[in-house]
Amino acid sequence: MIGVEWITRIPPPGEALFPVVWIDVAKVDLAWAKSANYVSKGGGCAGIPARYELFGHGFESRKPVQIASIELLNDSVEFLDGRHRFAWLRDHGIAIMPVHVTPDKAEMVKSGFGLPIHATQG
Repeated sequence: MIGVEWITRIPPPGEALFPVVWIDVAKVDLAWAKSANYVSKGGGCAGIPARYELFGHGFESRKPVQIASIELLNDSVEFLDGRHRFAWLRDHGIAIMPVHVTPDKAEMVKSGFGLPIHATQG
């Protein structure tokens, strides 16, 4: 398995820190595939291949990875930030990862995509 050093996004003054939930990547990917912003294997579909590749080069240089931020909309997952990071890590074997979630959807994300073996932060 690939080792990842995760870093949290520090919001600007006045904005709340989003909770972190450890998710099952396959479950999130299945829900995200319903979105028009889906990034398929290799950075395709709605992806920007240069961003996908740029993240891969940074990751291979052992740079820490900022946790992606997601939101639930209807029956789909949308990324507020980090869709190319998520896609690259998914494509390279990461099965679980932390995500930031909007505070009002944290419990829904935990119940639908969360992993009971990992603690969550609020």
